[in-house]
Amino acid sequence: MAIGQPTRAQLDSYLSDAVRTVEQAFSRLTELTAWFTDRTDPDLVAIGYTAVEIADIRAALLDMRDLGRLRMGTSTLGVAKDFRTSTRKLHGPVL
Repeated sequence: MAIGQPTRAQLDSYLSDAVRTVEQAFSRLTELTAWFTDRTDPDLVAIGYTAVEIADIRAALLDMRDLGRLRMGTSTLGVAKDFRTSTRKLHGPVL
Protein backbone atom coordinates (compact mmCIF):
# COMPACT_ATOMS: atom_id res chain seq x y z
CA MET A 1 0.00 0.00 0.00
CA ALA A 2 1.31 3.44 -0.89
CA ILE A 3 2.61 5.75 1.80
CA GLY A 4 0.28 8.57 2.72
CA GLN A 5 -3.47 8.87 2.99
CA PRO A 6 -5.19 6.43 0.63
CA THR A 7 -8.48 7.31 -0.97
CA ARG A 8 -11.69 5.40 -0.34
CA ALA A 9 -11.41 3.87 -3.82
CA GLN A 10 -7.85 2.71 -3.13
CA LEU A 11 -8.84 1.15 0.18
CA ASP A 12 -11.84 -0.57 -1.41
CA SER A 13 -9.54 -1.94 -4.10
CA TYR A 14 -6.94 -3.14 -1.56
CA LEU A 15 -9.61 -4.82 0.55
CA SER A 16 -11.23 -6.46 -2.45
CA ASP A 17 -7.88 -7.74 -3.72
CA ALA A 18 -6.92 -9.09 -0.29
CA VAL A 19 -10.22 -10.91 0.22
CA ARG A 20 -10.17 -12.29 -3.32
CA THR A 21 -6.61 -13.54 -2.78
CA VAL A 22 -7.64 -15.36 0.41
CA GLU A 23 -10.66 -16.94 -1.31
CA GLN A 24 -8.51 -18.07 -4.26
CA ALA A 25 -5.88 -19.46 -1.90
CA PHE A 26 -8.43 -21.56 -0.03
CA SER A 27 -9.84 -22.83 -3.31
CA ARG A 28 -6.38 -23.83 -4.50
CA LEU A 29 -5.55 -25.43 -1.15
CA THR A 30 -8.72 -27.52 -1.41
CA GLU A 31 -7.58 -28.74 -4.84
CA LEU A 32 -4.07 -29.49 -3.59
CA THR A 33 -5.38 -31.32 -0.53
CA ALA A 34 -7.52 -33.54 -2.75
CA TRP A 35 -4.55 -34.21 -5.05
CA PHE A 36 -2.20 -35.13 -2.19
CA THR A 37 -4.90 -37.21 -0.49
CA ASP A 38 -5.27 -39.27 -3.66
CA ARG A 39 -1.53 -40.06 -3.68
CA THR A 40 0.28 -42.58 -1.53
CA ASP A 41 3.61 -41.82 0.08
CA PRO A 42 5.42 -44.06 -2.46
CA ASP A 43 3.73 -42.08 -5.28
CA LEU A 44 5.13 -38.86 -3.82
CA VAL A 45 8.57 -40.34 -3.19
CA ALA A 46 8.63 -41.40 -6.85
CA ILE A 47 8.32 -37.75 -7.92
CA GLY A 48 11.08 -36.60 -5.58
CA TYR A 49 9.62 -35.89 -2.14
CA THR A 50 11.27 -37.27 0.98
CA ALA A 51 9.29 -38.91 3.77
CA VAL A 52 9.86 -35.86 5.97
CA GLU A 53 8.66 -33.48 3.24
CA ILE A 54 5.55 -35.60 2.68
CA ALA A 55 4.74 -35.53 6.38
CA ASP A 56 5.26 -31.75 6.49
CA ILE A 57 3.05 -31.20 3.43
CA ARG A 58 0.29 -33.42 4.74
CA ALA A 59 0.38 -31.70 8.16
CA ALA A 60 0.25 -28.24 6.59
CA LEU A 61 -2.62 -29.20 4.28
CA LEU A 62 -4.58 -30.64 7.21
CA ASP A 63 -4.06 -27.44 9.17
CA MET A 64 -5.18 -25.36 6.19
CA ARG A 65 -8.24 -27.61 5.79
CA ASP A 66 -9.09 -27.03 9.46
CA LEU A 67 -8.61 -23.28 9.03
CA GLY A 68 -10.85 -23.35 5.98
CA ARG A 69 -13.54 -25.15 7.95
CA LEU A 70 -13.34 -22.50 10.66
CA ARG A 71 -13.59 -19.85 7.97
CA MET A 72 -16.77 -21.41 6.58
CA GLY A 73 -18.30 -21.98 10.01
CA THR A 74 -18.45 -25.75 9.57
CA SER A 75 -16.09 -26.41 12.47
CA THR A 76 -15.08 -24.92 15.79
CA LEU A 77 -11.77 -24.79 17.57
CA GLY A 78 -11.66 -25.83 21.22
CA VAL A 79 -8.23 -24.37 21.96
CA ALA A 80 -6.05 -21.68 20.45
CA LYS A 81 -3.87 -22.90 17.59
CA ASP A 82 -1.19 -21.20 15.52
CA PHE A 83 -1.93 -22.50 12.03
CA ARG A 84 1.31 -20.97 10.76
CA THR A 85 3.46 -23.53 12.57
CA SER A 86 3.08 -26.29 9.99
CA THR A 87 2.94 -24.02 6.96
CA ARG A 88 6.24 -22.31 7.79
CA LYS A 89 7.96 -25.59 6.92
CA LEU A 90 6.67 -25.19 3.36
CA HIS A 91 7.61 -21.57 2.74
CA GLY A 92 10.29 -20.72 5.27
CA PRO A 93 10.43 -17.49 7.24
CA VAL A 94 8.38 -14.54 6.06
CA LEU A 95 10.58 -11.52 5.54
